[in-house]
Amino acid sequence: MAGLYSDVSSVSNWDLVRRAKYSVACRIFGVFFAAIHLPLIALIVYLFFSHSVEKSVAVGVLLCATLLGVAISLFATFRMLRPIAEIVRAIDVYRTSKRVVRLSRGAPHDVSRLSNQVEQLLHDMNELIDDLQRKASTDELTGLMNRRALFEHHANLFERARRDRSMLAVAMFDLDHFKRLNDTYGHEMGDRVLFGVAETVRANLRPYDLLGRIGGEEFCVIMPLDDPRDVEPAIDRLRLAISRLEIAPLRPGSITASFGAAVAMPDNAGLSVLMRLADGALYDSKRAGRNRGTVVFPGTSVRNMQSQ
Repeated sequence: MAGLYSDVSSVSNWDLVRRAKYSVACRIFGVFFAAIHLPLIALIVYLFFSHSVEKSVAVGVLLCATLLGVAISLFATFRMLRPIAEIVRAIDVYRTSKRVVRLSRGAPHDVSRLSNQVEQLLHDMNELIDDLQRKASTDELTGLMNRRALFEHHANLFERARRDRSMLAVAMFDLDHFKRLNDTYGHEMGDRVLFGVAETVRANLRPYDLLGRIGGEEFCVIMPLDDPRDVEPAIDRLRLAISRLEIAPLRPGSITASFGAAVAMPDNAGLSVLMRLADGALYDSKRAGRNRGTVVFPGTSVRNMQSQ
């Protein structure tokens, strides 16, 4: 038992020595203690080895030893505190560019450990910000872009259409009788249907088309067009794909959607205008019996209706 307590005591003492060795406070104390006493040590050595004491030489020894002590203390202090300046610079860089600067790895004293912790903290903050941005722009249920992200990402498509002098189609669609489905089968089934529809539509779009869920059972698609006549077969393909979706225990063909689309040059109408026009066309499809699509061309009287 005595041996056990002796081991614990020795470990504790060694731990204290190790902590003191890597403590910045102890290092600074040691540096300044040596620097302050260096002139005294130099004078004692001079007096011990000198057969005759000359004041001018003694003063010179004291002056040189003092200057050397100051130089050593400044250099040692700079080396120990340099990581703090790097930390400040890394934080400034992160604040301006969200870039994490790799900090130098020195001896494992307090300031170096602080550098490691700050660098890890900045990495953690980056991951947290990325996660928050992803959640803020993604619909949690379907994984699609939400309304906010759709408005943030549409600019590239519109700019590309302006450059190519091509047209854009904005299509809105929502699921027919979705409230009745929720009331009959429950919200879990409703979520399964929304997820299945999102996956089905995503699989039937081109890589550069944008798809987002903008609320409830309502979705939005933004499609660049080489020919405005392409929009009708495109939304009909999506409508048919949804109607073929099978999710047990729903009977085949019970999941349908109504579509409304607006087609225009990007300079003639922005996203908000096209969404509003597409939404109006969507309600025309609803009033005409659902499970169909309506396409409008702003600035013209053309209004095409697709039947089932």
